Amino acid sequence: MLWDNGGDFFDRAARKWRDPTYKDIVIAASAGKVNTIPENGNATVWIRSGQTVTDKNIYLQYNGNTFSKITNASGTSLTSSQYSTFANGITLKAAYLNSLISATSALGSIGTVIIKSSQGADLRIDIRRYSTPTITASSYVSPSTSSDLYVPVNLNGARLATVKAIKADGSFLKDDWTVWLGDQQAGRINWYDFDYDETSNLIVSASSLSTIQSSGQPVTLTYEFWPRTDAANKVDIVIDY
Repeated sequence: MLWDNGGDFFDRAARKWRDPTYKDIVIAASAGKVNTIPENGNATVWIRSGQTVTDKNIYLQYNGNTFSKITNASGTSLTSSQYSTFANGITLKAAYLNSLISATSALGSIGTVIIKSSQGADLRIDIRRYSTPTITASSYVSPSTSSDLYVPVNLNGARLATVKAIKADGSFLKDDWTVWLGDQQAGRINWYDFDYDETSNLIVSASSLSTIQSSGQPVTLTYEFWPRTDAANKVDIVIDY
């Protein structure tokens, strides 16, 4: 049985799965099939706008499976000039990725490839073109703690990964123990401490605002976006009481 509170896997209001591939993996596993799964951070191919497009690797855990084929969203198989395989995944060629981009291409999803293995769920890999998100205001003084704070943002094709919360004295806003989790997790707060609506707002929860107020010093919230390997793909918001 899969338990979901409506905020994780299944969007109850829209009555649809947030990630259909996740649903397919669960169903295949429940049927006794072994799934190929993408390594962490490899379910999306990211292309930064304005930079030269290069070959992109998709790292996979085959878990004993073998690669079968790769298609586009319409079901047409990619050719050997468009991709290659290696022991731990697939390489999408720069020429193929460039073919998905035109002078009028918007930021965001520009295509999908579907990786099929000898068994288990098909993997839908989103290909997204992005630039660093921009916000209209980067500092807030004494926002109300009785409701969430909405910060207008232009996401520019990016998707939110996590948020780092650092007090003015350099210490973590909460969960000091995360210092032991390494650079990618240290100082990060939890979803529902923050959120975003995937269209136009970054969100700071009312409970987080209360925690910031109680800290007695300004706090910098760093909203970090995928891909995590792009250190410039973030925005800072300072909140002070």
